[in-house]
Amino acid sequence: MDTKKITFKLATKGDKELVHSWYDKPHVKEYWDNSKEMWNNFKSYLQGDKELFDYWICSYDKKPYGLILTSDAAESDPKTKKQLEHFIPWIEPEGKTLTIDFLIGEEAFLGKGLSYATLRKFGEVQDSSVTAFLIDPEVKNERAIHVYEKAGFVRVSTFIRGQGFFKGKPHYLMKMKLPPVNKN
Repeated sequence: MDTKKITFKLATKGDKELVHSWYDKPHVKEYWDNSKEMWNNFKSYLQGDKELFDYWICSYDKKPYGLILTSDAAESDPKTKKQLEHFIPWIEPEGKTLTIDFLIGEEAFLGKGLSYATLRKFGEVQDSSVTAFLIDPEVKNERAIHVYEKAGFVRVSTFIRGQGFFKGKPHYLMKMKLPPVNKN
């Protein structure tokens, strides 16, 4: 795996059908928010109306394979733009902490070690203001948890979703501190 071939770009209108096809894949549906609200959020983003997330298309050797969502953890409630209480203790006092979510949509890219390499590489390409990532997999999503730990995330807490697609389901909150960016 040549990590130099992993690239990221913000999603554009031209990515709509591709991302929609990924949302419909059985391996994505199992642990991904496939609600109409989430899809509408993505479509609004493509129209220039960002509610909460930035959507990043991940490519390997110029072939799109995945999607990363990011948001500022300090403004993690889309309605109030306030911090979600379970994030507060884990937000970095200096710098920006981003929430992150990730999926591989293309089956041909599954099982190749690309997940943890993608997350590490995404951390490397952040500007110096970003100092940490928070991710919150469902407790029963053992495969994702293993990948996140391999990428450098550590479990910092457990919580139960109070609303939304995963309401009532236990989740881990995991954190990855990013190394300082060297601007030499």
